[in-house]
Amino acid sequence: MTQTLPEHTFVADVLGRVTNMSLPKSQALLPLYETVINALQATEDRGMDSGHIHIKILRSPLSQSIASDSNRGFSNVSGFIVTDDGIGFTPPNLKSFMTADSTLKLSRGNKGIGRFLWLKAFSIIKIDSVYAVGKQRKRVSFGFSVDEPYIENFKIVDYDGDRASGTQVKLDVLKMDYVDYMPKTARSIGRKIVEHLLTYYATDTAPEILVQDDNETIDIRSIFNEEFDSVAIDNEININGQVFEVKYLKNRNVSDNKHAVHFCANKRSVKSINLEKYIPDLKYDLGEEDGYVIQGYVQGEYLNRHANQERSQFNFPDDSDALSLDKIIENISSDVMRSFSDDIRIVQKAKEDKIREYVNTEAPRYRPLLRERYSYLIDKIAPNVHGKALEIELHKALSEVEIEIKSESAEILSKRGKDLTSPEEFQNRSKDILERIGDVSIANLAQHVIHRKMVIDLLEASLEIDDDGKYTLEESVHKIIHPLNASSDQIHEDYQNLWLLDEKLFYHNYLASDKKLNSSPLVQTGSLKEPDVLGYFDRPHAFSEGRTNFQSMVIVEFKRPGKSSYSGDDSDPIRQVYGYADIIRFGEAKDFGGRPIPNRDIPIYAYVVCDFTPEFRRLATSLNGLQPSYDGMKYYGFNPQLKVYIEVISFDAVVVEARQRNKVLFDKLNL
Repeated sequence: MTQTLPEHTFVADVLGRVTNMSLPKSQALLPLYETVINALQATEDRGMDSGHIHIKILRSPLSQSIASDSNRGFSNVSGFIVTDDGIGFTPPNLKSFMTADSTLKLSRGNKGIGRFLWLKAFSIIKIDSVYAVGKQRKRVSFGFSVDEPYIENFKIVDYDGDRASGTQVKLDVLKMDYVDYMPKTARSIGRKIVEHLLTYYATDTAPEILVQDDNETIDIRSIFNEEFDSVAIDNEININGQVFEVKYLKNRNVSDNKHAVHFCANKRSVKSINLEKYIPDLKYDLGEEDGYVIQGYVQGEYLNRHANQERSQFNFPDDSDALSLDKIIENISSDVMRSFSDDIRIVQKAKEDKIREYVNTEAPRYRPLLRERYSYLIDKIAPNVHGKALEIELHKALSEVEIEIKSESAEILSKRGKDLTSPEEFQNRSKDILERIGDVSIANLAQHVIHRKMVIDLLEASLEIDDDGKYTLEESVHKIIHPLNASSDQIHEDYQNLWLLDEKLFYHNYLASDKKLNSSPLVQTGSLKEPDVLGYFDRPHAFSEGRTNFQSMVIVEFKRPGKSSYSGDDSDPIRQVYGYADIIRFGEAKDFGGRPIPNRDIPIYAYVVCDFTPEFRRLATSLNGLQPSYDGMKYYGFNPQLKVYIEVISFDAVVVEARQRNKVLFDKLNL
């Protein structure tokens, strides 16, 4: 006897229901997963010791073959036919199918929306099922569509054929939105099913599931057996009163997988995370001989309750007291570190040795980070980082220490005397902060010393004759000591290196390099002459807390290394600096407040830096009356009319003395 449709009329707006559902493109296989889960539960309901599920891959004959090497020769997947030998579409199951949001299988985690997911991704849905009624069998078949009346060609007939009870579901004509996101091969699809149903395989409760693609058939259990160790690690974690069961498996297929944790609802994977994001040391596979990647599966009633209807994500409460996914991940990450500590420690040790060698040989400023107290920062650095990239990561780590110091210092000072539990607590926290301040200070000092070493080396190299037998241009040396055409208002103090000549020159109020005198903000004059460097100082040695009247000025003049001819006043660097001083003496100078300053009485210090040739030595002594130093590498003098103290320094003396002044610091850092 044949029954017709009216007894089984759908009473829901299927198109609206499907339209309002969410199915991310990245989860194109979710409708297949739902179908397989239904088939698996159908075999359980039949009371079979071991059921059978067969998945046939359908391909589009009109699509182009996949171009990638791993998928070459495969056309696009258009759908699947899933056949099981379960209980079939019995009247209760059929009624549940015809009821939107059915609660028939709620206790098993089913949300009654799997068939709507079919329609979200596929255009053609057909069901053909055989079930037993006493000693008789019935066969029910129909199509399912988003168009009214939703159920097409519905039939229930008596059945006396060869088929045992079971159901066949055809999902066909995959919608274009999901075509590019659907895995292409039987093995890749099988691997995804294993991943989704791993809790069944890990507990040996999964039925036989075969995936057929043309003439190739794969037993999914064989994928599990090949890729996963049979021994699992089972842990239980309590987070804010919520209990989670965690199962870890070692996946030996390291080429196609990364360390991951899968958060499950009702034994089905809902959300997966890449553990490398939370544990950088899991960049590579673990194990010294046979490598493996961690696959963790987390289950718990809290996850069951908060999975969305499509089981594509979790919707946790927004209130601050609720347990968030970030908090769960934080605890799971710690559990992973404990559970695989031996193998992870091998990776960490190799990374730490590499970082230690890099710091000791190339980046000594970061030595404080090698202390145990900063291991949590080193843990954040991935083991595959090298060279400049490693320097950047270490810089980030040191900056994080500085930020923590500022934040904690502000906090402890704000609580002093009222919120801290005891004076001892205040002292202990203060001591810890001061120790970290010391570490950062050491790092900054080391960077300062390294900078000086590099500048001295660069200056020394620039004084050598090049391959063409020529000396470096004057401006090249000038740039090392102070940038050209710039003032101290325009450049950072780290980019001027006048300390090479005299440490006191670092403490200037204003510096100008290759700037015309008439452009100085402090000297009003019409002169277009350009001293190499002109400096102003608030007080001798510049230890001033405010901007008071200037107490001194400095003029620096460079000459090209190897320069041998000094004929004429225009080439005489000593007379040049005297000329600049004369212009300044008779200029109209003002301070930053616009008040006149008595610059006729201000001492001017002049430095001339050049190579000492026989002609220059004669020029310095006979023509300008300067006195040589004991070693002949400097000349000194004083011009009483202009009140100018002058020091002439050879380039060699600049390099030698700079090294001597900084030698103890270089030795401390093994530079």
